[in-house]
Amino acid sequence: MRLDRVHVTRVRNLSEVSLQPNPRINLIHGRNGAGKTAILESIHLLSDARTFRHSQIRPLIQDGAGEAVVHGELTAARGGTRLRIGVAKQKNGQTGIRCQGRSDLTAVALARQVPLLALVDQGDDWVRGGSKGRRRMLDWGLFHVEHRFYPAWQRMRQAVKQRNRLIRHGIMDASRLEPWDRQICLAARELDDLRSAYFESLNARAAEVWDRFLGAACGLSLRYSRGWDADRDLDEVLSRSVSRDLSHGYTTSGPHRADLLITSPMGEPERVLSRGQLKMAYWGLRLAQLALHGERTGEPALCLVDDLPAELDRENQARMLGALWESGSQVFITALEQDLPLPAGMDSGEIEMFHVKQGVLCQGAPSQE
Repeated sequence: MRLDRVHVTRVRNLSEVSLQPNPRINLIHGRNGAGKTAILESIHLLSDARTFRHSQIRPLIQDGAGEAVVHGELTAARGGTRLRIGVAKQKNGQTGIRCQGRSDLTAVALARQVPLLALVDQGDDWVRGGSKGRRRMLDWGLFHVEHRFYPAWQRMRQAVKQRNRLIRHGIMDASRLEPWDRQICLAARELDDLRSAYFESLNARAAEVWDRFLGAACGLSLRYSRGWDADRDLDEVLSRSVSRDLSHGYTTSGPHRADLLITSPMGEPERVLSRGQLKMAYWGLRLAQLALHGERTGEPALCLVDDLPAELDRENQARMLGALWESGSQVFITALEQDLPLPAGMDSGEIEMFHVKQGVLCQGAPSQE
């Protein structure tokens, strides 16, 4: 997928901004608070009608405005199909999506049409945080390549929601819980099979990227947890954990508790790796996903990279930029300065430069390294 044009209206401090990006690498630079990340958020809206910062809509909309609007024109790599998309976020909480003149498209359907990967976390929060973000990352890779994944995920989510409602009301009657337990188990088998297969491919690809970024000495690898004891059937786990679930107020085991962790033979990664190394480890994993996606779909995903230089020395900045270039994706990078170090074999003329100042965007030329 390639973004040919984007027009932004009233997103944060961007009153009205248009850009025609390079089909490969685009660097958006400027001071803190200038509006760099707001441009990435605007592009993200064209993918799933959401911002990657948080779920609150009001901060996204410019002060004094009733809505924020983003229009985009995109071209698919396969077949050259052109898409015209418009997304409006209103202060009353409503979201409007238009695609090819239709207004009945859901955010899920939009995400299927415009695959996008956002590198917006620095890595340490991903390692230290809860499993939700890591599970979402794992499922991103499946959502776009396995048509069976999303229906199974929906069934699981609905069953867990209904079971949790019974638990919160103190209902421990097996006859009331059993139908939802059965639905969770059926979905769990399919989800675990899909996640396990994807994990094997991702683990192998990630190891290659990590060796390149951090060296083989780090010995990083992935560990997949399916969300319940590996040596027990889920139906048994659910039936025996009712009392524990009741005390917690939710279902504590199942595919909705799956996790994906980075491990190191030297100890817990957050203890033995620096902040820069954690960022390279996490972003390297996401780049492995980006490569897998392109291979399996033939449609490179858009890639957003917020504050690439943070926590990285210039050598690692060049490594990261080189890997992004090699991905074949159209990439949008933000940075305070425009002088990113270029990897060997890459010319500054291959990067489109944009400068943001107080919400105003202008095109500039990259400096020569």
